[in-house]
Amino acid sequence: MRVGIALSGGVDSLYAAYCLIEEGHEVVGLHMRIRKDGEDREEEEHLASRARLIGINEVYTVDLQSEFHDRIVRPFVEAYLKGITPNPCVHCNPLIKFGLFAEIGFNLYGIERFATGHYARIVPSPYRNGRFAVARGRDTKKDQSYFLFALSQLQLVRTIFPLGRATKSEAKKWAKEYGFPDLAGKESQEICFLGNRSYVDYIESIGLEKGNEGGPIKDLEGNVLGYHRGIHRFTIGQRRGIGIPSTEPYYVVRLDGATGTVYVGRRKDVYRRDCTVGRVVWGALEEPSEAFKAFVKIRQQHIPAEGNIIPCGQGTVRITFREPQPAITPGQAAVFYDADGVILGGGIIQGGEEDQ
Repeated sequence: MRVGIALSGGVDSLYAAYCLIEEGHEVVGLHMRIRKDGEDREEEEHLASRARLIGINEVYTVDLQSEFHDRIVRPFVEAYLKGITPNPCVHCNPLIKFGLFAEIGFNLYGIERFATGHYARIVPSPYRNGRFAVARGRDTKKDQSYFLFALSQLQLVRTIFPLGRATKSEAKKWAKEYGFPDLAGKESQEICFLGNRSYVDYIESIGLEKGNEGGPIKDLEGNVLGYHRGIHRFTIGQRRGIGIPSTEPYYVVRLDGATGTVYVGRRKDVYRRDCTVGRVVWGALEEPSEAFKAFVKIRQQHIPAEGNIIPCGQGTVRITFREPQPAITPGQAAVFYDADGVILGGGIIQGGEEDQ
């Protein structure tokens, strides 16, 4: 089978390509150019030579700089300026990587399947409804299923995750043995387009005036405690960088993008039991009409927590957790898993409500 593998230049995508070759597939390398600063050009040269070393003779670079900027980077910046903490990967995967990028592979380069180096699996729905779903990978520490919840059914049936049953340590071992020791110690960037900059530096480097506006820092009673230099510098649950002296730490509890106000409280105030989730995409489940229980992950490093999920129509659900959860953050994804790690669905957190 002719398989297009998304090659970033890192150890995971190269090892995934190698696994596909070992399985007997004809593998085509596809590299996505997204950085407008040109910093990925040198990496592209290294990528082609590394691909040849493992037996890939066709490597194509797909220039998606404009599309990526308009559909991922711009909304990322705008969200932070509104006091929302976005996760660009959960939007990039269905829209760009498995969307526009993969389609070019199918239409221009004749691939029959699209593959990436994600540590996740694709499985038939265990609920016998003919659907497919993303499931946790074997390497639970590296598992990346959370970022993939929004893939469509069409995208799932055309995709292969060669590393779904692999571990990161296996990939590093292969890199050392195959002559890529420099890659074995590198980890993928959390947000690929930032380079070596923090997200705050990146947003401020764009030069949007609104990003530099300040505003008040208030306690939960509305008392002004101080002032900040931009709401984009804060996220829910943040403790460092608030700059308000106190006998015990303050934490960011709420961000009001309309007024530029940062609300702070104590650690206990960060916990919530409920939230509304919008733009829901269903995985192993058809859209349900009744409430159901699931294990919900509200950020990549969060341990899934048991919750009751109530469908509200129009692509939204209401989640009530069994126990209050820390830092339920608007803009982040909430992903619903069953007990076996299969994704039932997921969406974008719209807001947390006060714990009752």
